[in-house]
Amino acid sequence: MKRRDFLNHTSWTVLLGVAASTALIANAAAQGNPQRNAYFGQTHQHTSWSLDAYIIGNTLAGPEDAYKFSMGVPIKHPAANYMVKIGRPLDFQGVTDHSEYAGMLSLVNDPSSPISKLPIAAKLKEALSAAGYTNAGTVEFLMDEGGQLYFMEVNARIQVEHPVTEFVTGIELTASILGDRALPLIRIDAPEGNYDYHHKYFSNETKYFCPSGIDGDVERAILVQSLEAFRMIGCTGWGRLDLILEDGGAWKFLEVNTSPGMTAHSLVPMAAKQAGMPFAELCVEILRGAHVG
Repeated sequence: MKRRDFLNHTSWTVLLGVAASTALIANAAAQGNPQRNAYFGQTHQHTSWSLDAYIIGNTLAGPEDAYKFSMGVPIKHPAANYMVKIGRPLDFQGVTDHSEYAGMLSLVNDPSSPISKLPIAAKLKEALSAAGYTNAGTVEFLMDEGGQLYFMEVNARIQVEHPVTEFVTGIELTASILGDRALPLIRIDAPEGNYDYHHKYFSNETKYFCPSGIDGDVERAILVQSLEAFRMIGCTGWGRLDLILEDGGAWKFLEVNTSPGMTAHSLVPMAAKQAGMPFAELCVEILRGAHVG
């Protein structure tokens, strides 16, 4: 064998050996740490079967459409007359429609449905029309044994589901939780105090303040209680609590969001930035606290 041929042979042997070793190491790492792979999907998806999604404008896309979309199958946009398709199929998808009145609004508004002929259907449509209600929220009522309805209120926002809820007004605040600490509060100033779907996702008039500007002692007390509430209901990792600070100084929690928005313009990243944590560092911190089971 010539020297040049021998060198070539030796080089290929070394290269193949390195490639094989790299493949073995990568394979061993994957097998030894199966729960650290990154998966991307949706864990909280409402379709036209949910009261809130239907009122917002999704009168077309049901659970079957949601699963088709997650698998990369084109579907008609739920609020417009064109087809949409996701660029990459999701690794997982969870449709979490509300059990209360599941699928009822579409049946109420479908003239061919027997449900639309019931007295309750006309009363529901009449209540929505009388309130001039075109956005997300809930219609709450009591029904006696004879089927008589007693409407309690129309909430212009989604709140924690109770048989009867209290209309709460005041300063809109949100507390972000990351691990074992609560991040600085954010104060939300929406036009006319109406932080509805439009003012949350589309309007440029809604203002966000972090620092919140409220009394320091009050903010510290709210942050302590927010962390306590987060732990009390069994939450871990990260999340967000929305609340109202009333004129009298008391505050009331509206909800705990266990999967809040995570774009560069979302509220949790805004609070983290105020705490001195860049967006990339926040993402790493959330992943560090993630676990399976």
